Order: sequence, then C-alpha cells, then structure tokens
Amino acid sequence: MNSMEQLSDTDLGQAVLLSQLSGKPVNVVDNVFVWNGTIMDRATAIVVLLKAYNQVPINNNVTLSLYTKYQKTFEKYTDSGVYVSVYQGEADVQAMSRMWLSKIVKRAKGSIPTLTPESVKQILISLHTV
Repeated sequence: MNSMEQLSDTDLGQAVLLSQLSGKPVNVVDNVFVWNGTIMDRATAIVVLLKAYNQVPINNNVTLSLYTKYQKTFEKYTDSGVYVSVYQGEADVQAMSRMWLSKIVKRAKGSIPTLTPESVKQILISLHTV
C-alpha cells in the first residue's frame, strides 16, 4: 500500500457498504481490507478476527508492530471515518497500541456478538486466499 496511490472513494465506499452488510472483511485492493467501516491490512484483519471471536491473547510486541505499521500504511486516511485513531496524549506507545487494538476489534466486531467456529474458519480462509 505504501507505493500505491490513495484508494478511490468509490472503491472504498463500495467495500465499506459490502462489509457492513455482510459483517465480514472485504478486500479493497491487494493487502487492504475494510471491515465494518474500518480500513486495515491483512495481518491486522487476521489478528482482529482471532482476538474478537476466539479470545486469543495478543503479545504486546505484536500489537505495537501492527499499530506502527497501521499508522504508516494508512496515514492518508486519518481524516476519514475508516481510520482508527487513539488519543495521543501522555500515554506511551505501548499503551496507545493496546488502546488501538481494543478500539479496532470493537469496530470490526460490530453488532455480531459471536460467530460459529465454522464462520471464523471461513473468514480466515478468505483472508488468506484473496
């Protein structure tokens, strides 16, 4: 995504709508997905899925790595509604990354409180095959 041009509003809007209707991540282009109105890369989508529906513990180093990559990759979208930001006050980067993960998981999960293991498996497969 770093070398790509900014995504068109039409492609992004279409992905947002499809994702909100399905409750699943939708591929916009290459490694970029939208899930319930939230833009993210493939790795973030996988971690969010596992965290939201299987309660898999996520290491602080993984969270920090995803957060810094997210900020760099999607910096063009900070003023849009699809970007997940956290208040960058006095908190350290580790704390901000944990707040960001919590916020992005909540937004991606949306109003679907649980998914069946089969649904989670199908979403994981679709994330890996796109």
